[in-house]
Amino acid sequence: MSRRIYYWNPKRKQIHQEALLNLRNARQSIDPELLESARQAIAEGMEKARSQQDIPANEKAPPGTVPVDRQKNLSVIMQFLELKRDNQQLLGKVKGLMLDV
Repeated sequence: MSRRIYYWNPKRKQIHQEALLNLRNARQSIDPELLESARQAIAEGMEKARSQQDIPANEKAPPGTVPVDRQKNLSVIMQFLELKRDNQQLLGKVKGLMLDV
């Protein structure tokens, strides 16, 4: 596979320099406190999303077993049933299983 070589003609170099200058000016115009609070909010949001995906300690699966995400399983089953609407026998079986749970 050959590598692409990008040549820096004067026009391309000027556009690149202007873009970098605009980026630096934009960074300087943003209030540092606002930028820091935005970074913290993003970090907290990421941590919250990550913690919601984790299984609580009291629901951890014993060694040798695989934890099951029931909500995701239910959504997959519902999507499958949407595709198989015309199969009444399948719908009846699933309905019976859902009533048992």
